[in-house]
Amino acid sequence: MTVCNARGWPAVWRPPLEILLLLMGGLVLYEQSFGLSSLDPRNTAWMLQGDPAQHYLGWQFFRNEPWQWPPGRISTFGLPLGTSIVFTDSIPLLALLLKPVSAHLPGEFQYFGLWMLACYILNGLVAWKLLCQFTQRVSLRLLASLFFMLSPPLLMRGYGHEALMAHALLLLGFLGYIRNWKGSAWGFLLAIAALTHAYLLLMLLGIWAASLARRLQCSRSWPSHLKEALGIIALLAPLMYLAGYFVPGTGAAAEGYGFFSMNMLALVQPNFLEPRFGYSPIWSGPPVATGGQYEGYLYLGAGMLILSLAALVTKLPGWIFPLSRWIEPPGAPEVGQPPSLGWLLLVCLLFWCLALSSQVTLGAHTLITLDLPHTLHKLLSIFRASGRLGWPIYYLLMLIILIAVLQRYKPAAALALLLSALIIQYIELQPKHRALHQSIEQRHRASTPLASPDWQSWGARARKLLIFAPENQIESIYIPFATLAAQHRLATNASHTARAQAGDRQAYLQAEWNKLEQGAPDPTTIHVFPDADKLRALPAALRQQIQTRDGYHILAPGG
Repeated sequence: MTVCNARGWPAVWRPPLEILLLLMGGLVLYEQSFGLSSLDPRNTAWMLQGDPAQHYLGWQFFRNEPWQWPPGRISTFGLPLGTSIVFTDSIPLLALLLKPVSAHLPGEFQYFGLWMLACYILNGLVAWKLLCQFTQRVSLRLLASLFFMLSPPLLMRGYGHEALMAHALLLLGFLGYIRNWKGSAWGFLLAIAALTHAYLLLMLLGIWAASLARRLQCSRSWPSHLKEALGIIALLAPLMYLAGYFVPGTGAAAEGYGFFSMNMLALVQPNFLEPRFGYSPIWSGPPVATGGQYEGYLYLGAGMLILSLAALVTKLPGWIFPLSRWIEPPGAPEVGQPPSLGWLLLVCLLFWCLALSSQVTLGAHTLITLDLPHTLHKLLSIFRASGRLGWPIYYLLMLIILIAVLQRYKPAAALALLLSALIIQYIELQPKHRALHQSIEQRHRASTPLASPDWQSWGARARKLLIFAPENQIESIYIPFATLAAQHRLATNASHTARAQAGDRQAYLQAEWNKLEQGAPDPTTIHVFPDADKLRALPAALRQQIQTRDGYHILAPGG
C-alpha cells in the first residue's frame, strides 16, 4: 500500500491506524442498522422474509445439490427447469467459493451479514484510497471517507438487496480510471463484478470503457487497447456462462422498465417513499411519479448538500468540469496535475440518462414519454430497474464535492465544514437507521406458519414438494415451503427468482395436476393445495386422503 504523507503522523503506523478507524466506523454504522446478531452465520431467521429469503434459499438449494453444468446452476429450486445463483441474487462469488466446503458448515448458514458489513467498510476504505490522491491531511480524508459509509443509497439497499450493496466496486472503478489501470487489473475487477451482480457489472464496464478511451486518446496505441478489450470479452463471456447467466428457464427482459426508474429530483429526494423506511427529520422533499422510483434513490443527504453549496462558492476547479477539455489532448497529463475526468463524466452522464428511462419524470410530473421501438424497449428492459444506473454519477458527484472542499478551503475551514456536515448527515439518517434496525429485529422474531410437526415427518420421506396455485400466489406464500424443502433437500416449485419463465412452470404444474385427476399421484411428492375449491375436480378416493394442516390442504407422500 502506498504510504500517504501527513504531518505529525509516523509513516510506519499511519495507514494502519486510519484503516482501523474506518473499520470501527463501518462496524458502528452496521450495528446501528442491522445489529451484530445478523453477523452470526448460524442466524438465518432474519433472512426468511421478502427478497432476502430468495437470496438465502437460493444458496441453501445450491449448496445441497451436487455440482452441475454450468457450475452455478440450481435444478431443484423452481421446478421444472430450476434457476441459478445469478437469478436468486445469492452473490455467486461467495456461493461458488463456499460450496466446496459446504459439508463442513452448519446446516443453516448465511454469509449475507458479513458481506453487508464488508460493503460498509469497503465503501469507506476505497473512498479513503481515492482521497489519498487529493489530500495529505489525515483528519480531512478520514472525515471525507465517512460520507461514503453514510451514503443513503447504500443504506437503502440494506433492506433486501445485499449483492447491490457492493458500491465499493464502482469506487474501485474510479480509482482504476484515475490511476490508469491496465488490462489485468480491470479484468480482475470486472470478474468480481460479474460474480456479484449484473447491474454493477454493466456500470463497471462503462467506467472501464471510459478508462480505455482516455488511455487510447493519450497513447494512440490501438493494438494494445484492442488486445485488452478482446481479453476482457474472452474473460467475462465464459465466466458469466459458468456462473449461470444463461441457464434454461430464465429470460433476459422483464416487466417494469419505466416504473423502476430514477426521478430527475432524486439527488434531493430524502425519503424511501414509505413511512416504514424512516422519514428525514429535516425536510420531506418533493414527491415522486411512481412507486418504483425507490430504485433510483440517490439522495445526497443534508450534510452533502451543504458541502455542495460550499463547493459551488469556490467556483469548482476547472479540471472537474473541463468544458474546454471534454477529451484529453494527446500526451500524458503533466506531472502533479489532476487527471481530466472528461471521459468518466461523459459515461456517468450516459448512465444518468439511462436511469431516467423512456419516461422522464420531474417530481410527480411526467415530462417526456419516449415511444421506443420494440427491439430497443426489449433491450433496455433487461435492466428494468434503470434507476440503479444513477449510482456512478452519484458517487462521482460526491467525490467532486469533497475534493473541491479539500482543495479550495484552508485546512481549518475544511475541517470545520466536513465535521459539521458529517454531523448533520448522521442526524438526518438516524430515523432510517432505526427503522431498518427495527425491521431486522422483527424478522428475527418471525416464525414459520407451518407449525404442525407433520410437515417435518412428510419432508423426511418425500423427494418433492409442489404447490398447486397460480404463479403470483406461489410467490406470495413460497418462503416457508421452500425453507422446508431446503431442509429436507426436496425439489420444489415453491420459489421466487428473477427472470423466471412462468409459462414453463405452469405447464409443468398442469401436467402434475393431470396425474392427480387420473388418480395416479406421485407417492414421493408433498402436494399442497391453498384453494379447497380446486379439490372438487379430484377423484373421490383421492379427496378422502386430503389432510388439512395450518390452513393448507395436503396430499401427503404415499397417500
